[in-house]
Amino acid sequence: AGIPATRAGTFGGAEVRRFCRFPSNVRDGPKKTQAEIAEAIRYVTRGVKSYVVGGAIGAPIDPGSGEIQGSAPLRTWRGVNIREFLTETTQNRPVFLRNDADAAALAQLFFGAAAHLPDPSLLFLTCGTGMGLGPIDKGRLLEGTNWAVGEVAHMTIGGARHLRPADPL
Repeated sequence: AGIPATRAGTFGGAEVRRFCRFPSNVRDGPKKTQAEIAEAIRYVTRGVKSYVVGGAIGAPIDPGSGEIQGSAPLRTWRGVNIREFLTETTQNRPVFLRNDADAAALAQLFFGAAAHLPDPSLLFLTCGTGMGLGPIDKGRLLEGTNWAVGEVAHMTIGGARHLRPADPL
C-alpha cells in the first residue's frame, strides 16, 4: 500500500500534473510517514498560491480536532493530531479530514452515483487492511458517537481492546 499525492487542474476528471507514491509502513510509526507526507505536499503544491488540504484516514478520526482515534492497523497513530501536523506543514491552509469510508461516501453523495438523487441514502464499504462503512441517510452522513458509526472492523467492545475477526467474543 502507498500514499498517493496528486495535484490536478480541476476537481472532476482532472489532468494529474504531479504524482508521488510511497509506502505507508505503519511499523515505522507516524514520524517517518509524516515526513514523507510533508515532502509530498511540498512537491504537489510547488508554485501553487492557493489550495486547501483534504485527508482521508483509514481509522476513526475526530473531524473537528483532527485526532486519530486509533485502529488495529494504525495503533501507533492513536492520539496523533493529523490536523495540527497538516496545518503546520501547509502554513495554516484549511484542512478537511474524514475517515476513508466517510470521505468516499461523501464523494459519492456529491459527485458520484447519488449526486442527482433526492434525499439519497447509501452505504459505502471499504475493504483493505480493515473494513469501514460510510453511511449516508437522506443526504446526511451518519457519524455517531466518537465518529465511529461505520467502523465495522475497528470496534472496541466494552472499552477493553480492539477485536479482530478471528478473536472470540
